[in-house]
Amino acid sequence: MKKFLVALLSFILGTAMLVFAACADNPPGGNGPGGGQTDSGNEGGTAEPQPPATSGDPASDTLVVYFSWSGNTQEMANYIAEQTGAYLVEIVPEEPYEGSYNDVAYGRAQEEAETNARPAVSQATYDLIDMENYDTVLVGYPIWWHTAPMVVGTFLEHYDWTGKDIYPFSQSASMSTSQFDESMQFVRGCAQNANVHDGLFVRPSDTDAIDGFLSEIEAFAKNNRVSKPWFAKYRDAVWLKPELVGTAHFMHETQSGGMRQLVWKGLQEDK
Repeated sequence: MKKFLVALLSFILGTAMLVFAACADNPPGGNGPGGGQTDSGNEGGTAEPQPPATSGDPASDTLVVYFSWSGNTQEMANYIAEQTGAYLVEIVPEEPYEGSYNDVAYGRAQEEAETNARPAVSQATYDLIDMENYDTVLVGYPIWWHTAPMVVGTFLEHYDWTGKDIYPFSQSASMSTSQFDESMQFVRGCAQNANVHDGLFVRPSDTDAIDGFLSEIEAFAKNNRVSKPWFAKYRDAVWLKPELVGTAHFMHETQSGGMRQLVWKGLQEDK
């Protein structure tokens, strides 16, 4: 009988601990970041902002930027950059989000959302991006308090988005589409004059949905691309007076605006 009572008591205590742990990670009613959002940070983070994670070639015509706390959104961003060959840059806040999930969810993140704050983005993030070089920008973020984190708003309001196409992508534990819709309104409000397309709201593991999303972006870009001169990215170059001038012909232009099959004709002695 004693053994039975001990076993029963152990079971009850163990069940209670599991319930407590679940409630601690998933705020009741879904009022925390993402309604139980698990894109959470590391406990006891550093006081200084870390250098932004980056990959790819800055000369790419597509940019992927993202804010992630634990790595879920980062996982999506990395996959998108790998599939597209885009330049990838992490949005890093000037003041890191420190502490446990509850510390951030019911502390700073909640206060920022309620006051529509604009927490500063690290200068290192801005230094990595020359936005004039990109026409297509994919913006990734988790859902915090029914919308995008306020630091994403800070980043978006920093730039002139005239004539640029923005594609948001996001995820959360609750996967509430109404919360994602709210985040889309937030992005459109912060990225003035941008063409903000319908975004992607899936789990990072759903690569089929992500691939379909990227195919739609590629199709839109192909059908609406305006060819730029090859020297458009070198507006800050220092041009030198030529001593010799040569003539070359290109046989044809590619669909992407590039030139192929150069034929050298020779030097022009009169110049």
